[in-house]
Amino acid sequence: MTDRVFVDGNAWIYLFIRQDDRKRKVAEGFIVGKAKNNRFVVSGQVMNEARAVLKKKGQAE
Repeated sequence: MTDRVFVDGNAWIYLFIRQDDRKRKVAEGFIVGKAKNNRFVVSGQVMNEARAVLKKKGQAE
């Protein structure tokens, strides 16, 4: 059985934030690593919340 990992909104925010390169690289490594194995789960609510935070910070349209 393959376990799936729930990816929290903070990981998505760190992936796109331009101010902290270290956190972005960690988030990218985690998400890409899980995506290669089809092992992560993300909810629509988490994506909407991440988008709202990025928009507020001027990082998303």
